[in-house]
Amino acid sequence: MGLKERLQNLEILVNRHSVLCDFEGGISKAHLETREKELGFYFPVSYCWFLLTYGVGFFGDMELFGLKETADGEICRGKSIPDVIWATNYFRQRAGIPQNCFVLCGSGDGIYY
Repeated sequence: MGLKERLQNLEILVNRHSVLCDFEGGISKAHLETREKELGFYFPVSYCWFLLTYGVGFFGDMELFGLKETADGEICRGKSIPDVIWATNYFRQRAGIPQNCFVLCGSGDGIYY
């Protein structure tokens, strides 16, 4: 199964379990490219799709870090859900995660992936 089919299956899963989901919109391609430069590496294609499609939010009790645009087109930074840039920089400084990695999600019990 290719990436396109896996992303379609993910979208089906999200729609099927929408009661468990709380996503807050996607971001623009321009913001995505700017944030990749800010972080210093390119996100995987599948995560770019997530950012462009869903932005940021929850699936069940899993907090999925991402990015959210405000109504005027700016990126919300470090609001109620940590954005991926904030979380990655935080853990780079505190836990020494490598420069080619990023923090994708938190489980709500202090464990991050």
